Amino acid sequence: MFQVTDEGMIYLSRGDTCTITLAVLSGNNMCNYLYPLEEGDKIYFGLTEPNQRFEDAILKKVYTKEDVDEDGNVEIKFNPTDTEYLKEQMYFYTIKLSNQDQTRVETLIDKKRFFIV
Repeated sequence: MFQVTDEGMIYLSRGDTCTITLAVLSGNNMCNYLYPLEEGDKIYFGLTEPNQRFEDAILKKVYTKEDVDEDGNVEIKFNPTDTEYLKEQMYFYTIKLSNQDQTRVETLIDKKRFFIV
């Protein structure tokens, strides 16, 4: 089972396979635009327990320009081994973007709930 709610919460059965399509948007609530990834840019997905730092995520995924499709989207893929040993509970996910020398770091999605069921 896999579900993403309108609020961005994710429900995933432990050990299931799923793919989440992420449009890489930059800007703010007033004006978002599709951000074209450049060489050296990275998108980081981190799954954390409550009160755990992003840098210490229990599940980390990294995507680069090569992972972006022709529409400017990145597919975040979960394999059975990513979640098969996680407890059935609430976690949080965060998605960040940074450039090669990390002079620019932008949080694209901050601490949304992720449920392993």
